[in-house]
Amino acid sequence: MQARSPREATPDNNSIEIYIVIAIALVIIVVGTYLYNNNDKSNQPPAPQKLPIIVQTDPAAPGVADPSNNEGEVQLTTSVNANDNAKTGSTDIMEDSATTKPLKTTVTTSNMDADSVTDKNTDTLLLDTAKEVIKPEQSSVQPLKPTVAPLPNLDSSDPVAFTTAQQLSWLPAYATLLINKEIIRNFVVFIDNLSRGDLVTKFSPLERPKEKFMVQEQAQEIYLDQQGYARYNLYVDIINSIDIEFATNQYMTLKPLFNTAYQELGYPNGSFEDTLYQAIEVLLAAPVIREPIRLVAPSAMYKFADPSLETLPAAHKLMIRMGPDNQIKLQPKLQQIQLALENIAQ
Repeated sequence: MQARSPREATPDNNSIEIYIVIAIALVIIVVGTYLYNNNDKSNQPPAPQKLPIIVQTDPAAPGVADPSNNEGEVQLTTSVNANDNAKTGSTDIMEDSATTKPLKTTVTTSNMDADSVTDKNTDTLLLDTAKEVIKPEQSSVQPLKPTVAPLPNLDSSDPVAFTTAQQLSWLPAYATLLINKEIIRNFVVFIDNLSRGDLVTKFSPLERPKEKFMVQEQAQEIYLDQQGYARYNLYVDIINSIDIEFATNQYMTLKPLFNTAYQELGYPNGSFEDTLYQAIEVLLAAPVIREPIRLVAPSAMYKFADPSLETLPAAHKLMIRMGPDNQIKLQPKLQQIQLALENIAQ
């Protein structure tokens, strides 16, 4: 048996096993890296290819491309799914930035039928057809404009004025009270006097009440009979039944005739609307008296015993004879007429 030198160390079995493990691990790492790189390259999608698009058409159809002729090319930009194309060979018009790329394909076209289309470029033909606008034929028949009958002169205006006046109120008794002679002239004169507080009954547009003025005697004193207020009930009802909008429209239609009649009174630059407004203002200013009103009869005509009442304008005396209830019923309508006149003036 050979003796070993004390300096030579005996190899350790554990050290040899460690070296072997390290070597095997290095081999595994190198082989795994190589296999991983090869597998990653195999998973990449193949490069896109130019795929021909063949258009099958009927050569006999007018305006359709013939695939046998290569004249004219149309460039189309589309998106192709690489995976699907590899399997089926078809194109997919689905845009996906991760798996698709724009692909230019060429479509071959033929000469167009000379009888129907002269443009050889199919794309240009389609665009021109889409942009063509068919304009509707303009009718040569013009709509008829409504004609307005010319107004008559003032001397011949009674038929028109009377027809218009009859429509102001729906009350049957109203038409029987209308005076149908010199309607516009008389109305303008009556309103002109009323605006100053004067009452000229012969120019009134309506007939006077048929009932007589009524008085009542008590203890040798004469009083205004309150039952006599009812004589004016119909007149108040007529005024309250007037359609203000209709009356305003009719007045605007006949306004030139009213202006002519007003100018005949000596107001060349005046406004009849202002005069009518003032006349209504006079009526609204009349006092409303509910207590018995004493009268005196120094002559054939009765007068108010109270001097403050006797000196009132004739228009105010008329309102007093109508009675307090009729006055209050009439005031809102008169104010509506004033408002309509203000709108006309504006």
